[in-house]
Amino acid sequence: MELEDSPEVYKVTDYDELLFSQVRGYFRRSERRRPSCVACPTSGSEELLFDAQQLCDEFQIDVIALQDKRLRQRWNEEFSRYTLSPGIARFLPARGSLCDEDDKVESNFVDNATWHSLPYLDRLRNEAARCSSGEYEPKPTPAPAQKVEPLAPKPAQPLPSEAKPTPSQPVTFSPTGLNLIDTEEKLEGMLAVLLNKKRELPVVVVTRRAGLDHAFVDTSILATELDDTAWLFELTSNALEFRLSDGLERAGAADCEVYNGAIRVFPAALGRSGRLSEGTRLFKAFPNSDGKALAEDIASCVFGLRATELLASSAPKEWEQVTATVIGILPTAGRAILTYSGGMCSARPEELANDGVAGPLPIDRLLQTGMTLRGRLDTQSKILVGFAEALRIRPDEAIAAYAEGQTVLVRIAKIFPDHCTVTLFPGVEASIEADEVCDPAFPLPDMVEVGQTLPALVVGHEAKQDEWLLSVRQADADHIQPAPSLLLGGPSWLSPDDMAAPEVVGGGQVEEIDLSELVIPEDAGPEATMHIRGYYVRWQRSERESSSLLKRAEKAEKSNRGLKNKLLCQTQKASQGGSRYRRPPAGNFLSKKDRLCFERERMDWLLREEWTRAFGPQDRSQTPLRAGSWDYGDDFFETLEVAEVQLGKALRCMIDVMLGRAGNRQEHPLRTSKGAEAPARTTSDGRPIMRCYVEEGHPQAARLHYVYRREGGVTFLSVRKHDDLRA
Repeated sequence: MELEDSPEVYKVTDYDELLFSQVRGYFRRSERRRPSCVACPTSGSEELLFDAQQLCDEFQIDVIALQDKRLRQRWNEEFSRYTLSPGIARFLPARGSLCDEDDKVESNFVDNATWHSLPYLDRLRNEAARCSSGEYEPKPTPAPAQKVEPLAPKPAQPLPSEAKPTPSQPVTFSPTGLNLIDTEEKLEGMLAVLLNKKRELPVVVVTRRAGLDHAFVDTSILATELDDTAWLFELTSNALEFRLSDGLERAGAADCEVYNGAIRVFPAALGRSGRLSEGTRLFKAFPNSDGKALAEDIASCVFGLRATELLASSAPKEWEQVTATVIGILPTAGRAILTYSGGMCSARPEELANDGVAGPLPIDRLLQTGMTLRGRLDTQSKILVGFAEALRIRPDEAIAAYAEGQTVLVRIAKIFPDHCTVTLFPGVEASIEADEVCDPAFPLPDMVEVGQTLPALVVGHEAKQDEWLLSVRQADADHIQPAPSLLLGGPSWLSPDDMAAPEVVGGGQVEEIDLSELVIPEDAGPEATMHIRGYYVRWQRSERESSSLLKRAEKAEKSNRGLKNKLLCQTQKASQGGSRYRRPPAGNFLSKKDRLCFERERMDWLLREEWTRAFGPQDRSQTPLRAGSWDYGDDFFETLEVAEVQLGKALRCMIDVMLGRAGNRQEHPLRTSKGAEAPARTTSDGRPIMRCYVEEGHPQAARLHYVYRREGGVTFLSVRKHDDLRA
């Protein structure tokens, strides 16, 4: 979220998805510009109980008004330790991430309960004064007496060539902490560090999204995590990003560019052969990214690079360059058996997993029988290494064949209450909304698991931003596009078999206790012998019962997974048949007029059903749907079917128009041609035809066309694709 230099009031509506995502990302950060007040109106109202602008001006704090109950619910799901209720105003300090589970941010709220001794506005001003004075800010904690060095001893000081890249403009950088790059001189110094072939530490380059004054990753946490294990640079402007791209292109590393909020990790130059781009990692970040978690992921990547470098430095110096052929795969052992001119050797999945490309994939998803591998053979361990780089397929090339309308396999990476992040291919991720994964009646975290493989329909793809619009519910599980392979000539990295639920195996009955192995002391009397036998039998039966219970629990868990998979499949089939508008067969009616009359009555009922689902009883009294205030054009139902838009989205858009909320959907006149200067389309009696969006996020998103009637109300004319400018 990009705040103004001075305090401001921000009103967030239910339909401003981008602004709410920015608010969510803003409060995930550890450092914010100033204290904030997040407030909600009372039930049935859209106005706060206090003058937000006056509070903002008097106490110099930002005021964020969440003006819809669904926004309040989403806030409470995201920040469960800082919940909001109707009429609540919560004050938050400028420092401390609301996602930090280890260190809770001090925060107080003011409610409108009548039992307080002081009036509401007096209590509000008191809390605002405390918050603006810094009383809520976290207190500094003393540094630990001793820090454990996880990977390598701290270097005495940076190399001279890195610390002073240019004699004419001396620029000093530190391998400990964040180095802010805000001038061209500092950028040239950073390039000198990055391109120094004697550099012994990795380099992390962080960029910002255009127009923002902060990065999406929490750089304060990242600097603390990295300490002195890597150089950390943050570019402050897009102009410097272009200069960095020019410098990398001059160095022959044009494919290492990083810009627009992304982060790239460059491994250390020690022992490097070839181009700078070898082994780099690119991390993409977005306004709703968890800055703390992203910082920890980047730090883990750096630590992995350092560990790999240390292990490589202790490896034997004598390597044998060989060409080997895969003759067998041992999935349970995590090994591939190879043969070469000197005998047999093996390959391990760590060859790819160490740099984070493959993740926790088994060996049979990386290699297959018949593949030819060329690499270096450790003559002592007989393990082949260095074969993956020449065979690795770039992510953009791997999924270049994916197109709209295809069903592809994805792997769940992260799960949130309202959406999940999936991996189309290692290095390519996309976000899927919860209602596009399962029925909204079921909580998403209860329906799917991290690492689960699911089919997803490619609804749209924006190539420039590399954004994918996917739907699991609309997927056709019977016609799945084969997943690409990680290595040239290798197997698909995901298989339809991964979607199958594990077979349910039952536990057997507990057999009789065998006493033949029981050793009883020779000097034990008859009574002691009886007790020993009894204790042994009870102990053995207890062990068997415990084992049986474990098997039954495992069986129930596997059965539960199978039921969830079946439910997802049923949801997909139901979605394919019911989420789009389908006109009734013409043969069921005597005339076109009868058919149109039936469709109008059915659409009226669907609109009212969606209205009751979207608004509570009190809200409906404030936003009534008046009979006769809307009707339909003759072509409306035909265009709605052809548009292939989700029916629920179309109904919600129509309700917004009827309730006067079309401004939240970028309402504007329909033009006769592309371009803002083109004349507006009108009806035969001169009324302007209006247009607003039904959906967004892909190039041909649907738009609703309608006209406001002179006597009041609205007539819905058609539903068209974005580039279709017909009425």
